[in-house]
Amino acid sequence: MFRTAFALVLLLLAGQTARADVTVVRAGDALLMSNSLIRVRLDLSRGGCPTEIALATEETSLCGMVSLSLCYESGKRWVTDSSIAGATAKIERRPENAGGGIVVQVDLPAFPGWDLRKSYTLREGSPILSVAYRMRVREALRPYPFIPVNLVGSASADTLLAEGGAVSRDELPVSDFALVMNESPWYAFAKGADGPGVAVALSKWPEWYRRHTIGRRKDGTLFLHARGFPEAFTPGQEVEFSYHLVAFEKEARRTVAPARALGVAAVPPFEGCAAAPGAASETLARLTRGVRTLCVPQVSTAPAIDGILDDPCWAIAAVADQFVRSDGAALAATETVGRVVYDADALYIGIRCAEPLMRNLVTNSREPGPNVWQDDCIEVRLDPRRDRKTSLQLIVNALGVRQDNLLGEGGLTRARWSARAHRGADFWSVEIRIPWADLDVTPPRPGDAWGFNLNRERRPVRETTGWCPTPAGFHQAERYGDLLFGRGELEVTHVEPGIDRDGKGLRVYLRSRRAEAVTVAGSAAIARDGKTPVFARGEASVPPKGEAVLTLPVEARDAGSYRVAVTLAALGEIFYAVPFTGTLWADGLNSVLWPAEEHDQTLYLARETLQHFFFIPANHSQKAYPAFDFVLLLPEGVEFVDCVPKDTRNYHKARRIDVGREVRDGVTYQRVVITSDRALGPSRLEKLRFFNGYLGALRATPRLAGEKHRLFYYLQAPGEREREHALDLVVLPAPEGRQPREIPVGVSLWTIAATDPFWRGLMETYRRCGFNSVESSKMAAEPDAARVARE
Repeated sequence: MFRTAFALVLLLLAGQTARADVTVVRAGDALLMSNSLIRVRLDLSRGGCPTEIALATEETSLCGMVSLSLCYESGKRWVTDSSIAGATAKIERRPENAGGGIVVQVDLPAFPGWDLRKSYTLREGSPILSVAYRMRVREALRPYPFIPVNLVGSASADTLLAEGGAVSRDELPVSDFALVMNESPWYAFAKGADGPGVAVALSKWPEWYRRHTIGRRKDGTLFLHARGFPEAFTPGQEVEFSYHLVAFEKEARRTVAPARALGVAAVPPFEGCAAAPGAASETLARLTRGVRTLCVPQVSTAPAIDGILDDPCWAIAAVADQFVRSDGAALAATETVGRVVYDADALYIGIRCAEPLMRNLVTNSREPGPNVWQDDCIEVRLDPRRDRKTSLQLIVNALGVRQDNLLGEGGLTRARWSARAHRGADFWSVEIRIPWADLDVTPPRPGDAWGFNLNRERRPVRETTGWCPTPAGFHQAERYGDLLFGRGELEVTHVEPGIDRDGKGLRVYLRSRRAEAVTVAGSAAIARDGKTPVFARGEASVPPKGEAVLTLPVEARDAGSYRVAVTLAALGEIFYAVPFTGTLWADGLNSVLWPAEEHDQTLYLARETLQHFFFIPANHSQKAYPAFDFVLLLPEGVEFVDCVPKDTRNYHKARRIDVGREVRDGVTYQRVVITSDRALGPSRLEKLRFFNGYLGALRATPRLAGEKHRLFYYLQAPGEREREHALDLVVLPAPEGRQPREIPVGVSLWTIAATDPFWRGLMETYRRCGFNSVESSKMAAEPDAARVARE
């Protein structure tokens, strides 16, 4: 295990004599604070958080970890200070006129979005550890919720004590929200109502809406989340809060009283001013809009794959730098630089990852397998067809261990791609060779474009970054940049296709290596919903060895699906011809139906089977819709199945389902109207997931004739209706799979919440397809569901 590197400075104030009652001792990555009544362990490898608080006369800790956590609303990403390695600590003895004792100041090197500093104060002859936080915002964000205190009780603590009385563990269900309180000034977990335990007394607290929750785990352990729900923060804003942790042998209420009257010394302010957001914000905006492009040179001599980027080809490689956080909210905290070249046989990628916390690298995977992604690693993402849906994944950790998703088992194929890693004092690097044969593609020709991204998992600070942001996950191919194979004297570095309403048109960012100025002529053909395209043309002069922006008067204002084909020419030759696609959403109701959206608005339905779908609604306005409907127009002979149980916490549930008829162009459709049980507040489709939608299913009955039909869907609310979507419903023959007797072929149903009819139909579908194994939480919770699956 790597030890955390930290700085420890002991400052004794002039003229003060140290008392033996309060001591601080270094023990590896921990600081042990103690006096005659209490013993505290601060773990600097875990954000400097208290991991043990015990009475001085006892060996057993009265609690588990005490930490802070918050959830970033963009990306729904939880971060806790206990996950941050590399904390630095400074120890100072307080003068007698300030109350005496010792203060440990802890600074965290890279808490996402914040500068974070906290202090722990322990006084002579006191069982109270005082905790104070100072946090300064580095970027615009909205944590929701913000939990300043997470306190875990010990295994022996079976009673919750608070201002309002006591609650036995046996009275609480197993739940993260076993008990919800608006607020109590103190809480304690104890062994019995009068036994030993630990208490938290809240002191200085932000003026947020608050709701504190008590949870109970399956093992009986109790925990407290002191939750706050703040508004958005702005760069430079500071947040301060403090509380006291009290170890007691008995009578919690009596021992907590002194802590509630005790003040907490302010945490020292941060040195210097908060970083000005202007330049960084402009850079971030430029990097996160449009499509970044790498013009990749073909080389005659391939690099040696040893992890050391010293081969001559890397000097002329296309450079992927200026990584951003995966949610697109900030620039990466440390530098990552990728380099890309190719030859007739393979694609070559070299990546250098700066890392000030090298001793905290996570490299648990020593052999290829399915968990390499959980280490400090680089992920290469390729979309060779550039369909904005394919995401081939190749992963290399800081040891050079590999993982991929190239049609294999156990996290790695028998493919021939290779990688090696190298470590320096403050960085690690990898080199990767990917043969074209591994990707089942022909070698690209000059001018071909692939979708491409590089992502980094930085485990010491739990930061995920990428050359292009992917808020929905690294697999989000529609957000990838472009690899353009072949590089001449003129290259494209960035394209903003103009599929937006900003009125700035289509912009192409150009770079020239020519010694003379050159004129670039550009044209764009833009079409909405497959209609006749409209053309735009323009020119730009690129200075010698300089850069320029070519702007074309492209307008996309109406909602719909767009295709923009861009062509660039200079010196009598076309050097760039690449199409872009995108959707411009309406200002109000919007929806998608999955999996049709993944297959060019085509839904496949095999006879004698069920095909489930997710109907995902969004509201791109600032108002809320108190009531709304999902509407489907289905061909005659297609049976609709409601899938969502009434007791599920996820998904929209049907308050009412009405089925009628509608005739279009002489064709009769079933009109299914599903009234949701929820309101629809402001939301963006780009940020929604499966469980934010409605789960339904379709079955092809014997009455369904033909092999291809149209299906329509849209949302409606009182006085408003979404623009209608149309898709192709392709009917396939009934599957004739066979279930292997000895080889397990299974499916994991982690997105499924199933009514009994849907569950039975789904199991029959999997049987017909040849599956013989199913993994689902429904089977563990419902014996009847498990029995149906076995049958």
